[in-house]
Amino acid sequence: LLVILLGTFFLSLTENFNVSELFFEAVSAAGTVGLSFGVTSKLSEIGKFIEICLMFIGRISPLILGLAFLNTMRLPSVNDR
Repeated sequence: LLVILLGTFFLSLTENFNVSELFFEAVSAAGTVGLSFGVTSKLSEIGKFIEICLMFIGRISPLILGLAFLNTMRLPSVNDR
């Protein structure tokens, strides 16, 4: 959630669009959904870079969280019997 809010904040600093449209774009990018209000094609280079970062974070975060969860689970080994 913090990543989406920060992405929306940085997009609002660099772009002249409605904040609700930028928020939708940030949520869509972080969720790697592919939905858009048509704002993405009109973003500046900095705005597109922010969107790319949000997409990358949205794609990698579930994998990192899943690996962290699996690492905390301890499977019984043969020596534990």
